[in-house]
Amino acid sequence: MRRRTYITSSAVGLSGILAGCLDEQTEDDEEDEIESYSEERLTEDEIESYSEERLTEDEYPEIEWVEEWVSGSDYRLSVSVDFNGADEITFRAVGGVVLKELERSTHQDEKVPIAGEDTSYGLVESPTSINAEVDTGGISPMEIPVDTHMVGLDDQPSQPFHLTGLSGNTSPDLDDDEQYDRSFSFEYEGTEYQLSVTIPESLYNYYTERVRVNDRGAYVADPYQQPYLGTLADEFGDAGSQETINKMLAFVQQLPYTEDEVSAGIQQYTTYPLETLFDGGGDCEDTAILLLALMAQANYDTVLLAFRDEQHMALGVAGEEGIPGAYYEYEGTRYYYLETTAPGWQVGEVPPDLEGAKAEIQEIDTHPTLVFAWTTMPALEGEGVEVDIVVQNEGDVAARNTQVYAYFEEKSGQVVASEDTSQFTIDPSQDHEETISLVPPDDETLRCVMEAKIDAEVHDRAKSEWREPDEFMSE
Repeated sequence: MRRRTYITSSAVGLSGILAGCLDEQTEDDEEDEIESYSEERLTEDEIESYSEERLTEDEYPEIEWVEEWVSGSDYRLSVSVDFNGADEITFRAVGGVVLKELERSTHQDEKVPIAGEDTSYGLVESPTSINAEVDTGGISPMEIPVDTHMVGLDDQPSQPFHLTGLSGNTSPDLDDDEQYDRSFSFEYEGTEYQLSVTIPESLYNYYTERVRVNDRGAYVADPYQQPYLGTLADEFGDAGSQETINKMLAFVQQLPYTEDEVSAGIQQYTTYPLETLFDGGGDCEDTAILLLALMAQANYDTVLLAFRDEQHMALGVAGEEGIPGAYYEYEGTRYYYLETTAPGWQVGEVPPDLEGAKAEIQEIDTHPTLVFAWTTMPALEGEGVEVDIVVQNEGDVAARNTQVYAYFEEKSGQVVASEDTSQFTIDPSQDHEETISLVPPDDETLRCVMEAKIDAEVHDRAKSEWREPDEFMSE
């Protein structure tokens, strides 16, 4: 009988051998791996060390967010950071876009722009959420948000559109067709004289709207009235003669005496010479200044004589020795008394109630004359409006210590937004430009007021019309 060898039996034996070999390799590998893991396993000291390195909430940085509205829904965004326990901070927008990465070594306690025209990110649009993230450190470090800022969370600033487009010009429009003729008659030594002067309405309005200042030189020196006063002064004859002085004095004396409360509605309201001519009269101060202005056209040396106790004002004209009448000596010159409020008083004649009275002599100097043009427009950057002003000096001397003050006011007189410029100097016939930024409320009825000051005293003022918030629709 033939013996047969079955492959099956041999195969089973081989598989058993292979299986045994595999089992032996697995056991060896496991022993090696266990030994390796044991060597890599953290000790308790190492675990404690990693725990100490991990940031706690108390160590999170403190961040101050500063946003600035530019236009529409666009904002600039800056941060000031106290890093505290963090070394780096990453600022991310929606989608993980990095705006800025800051390091303690270079940005501690420093205001840093993270979004704006000059940053890599550019302006940030509202509403956008910005996260400040730090690396926690420790065994499993990760970046986590420690602060979040929503740009434009509050309503974006709205522009006071109803307050833009305001403008004004305090200079008189001498091309105005409206003219007013003023005729006068006066008697001198038995002869009646007729005089007339033509005054543009815009020039009269210019003077009535001027601020009343303390320096009386401003009333005499204002340049716009000089041509009209010069023409009128020529009607009295040759300059320098005694008769010319007497005629001028007689003319002014025969103007009606009018109290300030009657002519202007308030007390102590000094008028410009052209106002006095237009109104046809004035009080002692007004007529004294008018006579001084007329005599200045003929180059007479004059001063104002103020009697404070008697509440009276007159004029003094320089004269030589030997002229009869009362005079006041000032800096070596005799100034003879001229009474302007009643007819008949001659040079050097003093009313009885002023005899022996003490007079304060006021010398009239040249004076700057400021006018200005202005307009309001939307702020080019940020909110509010910008006021562009051009101030011009029409006087004969420099305007020093000059500044501009602009403000918006309510109908109650409450100022709601204001700003003034630093002081500057404007030479004669020169101008000066300024821009003032104001942020008035956008939902109130307001008007804009502009003031030009010299030595902190208001020299000129202009007021716009009132604007209602619903007069203009914001876009």
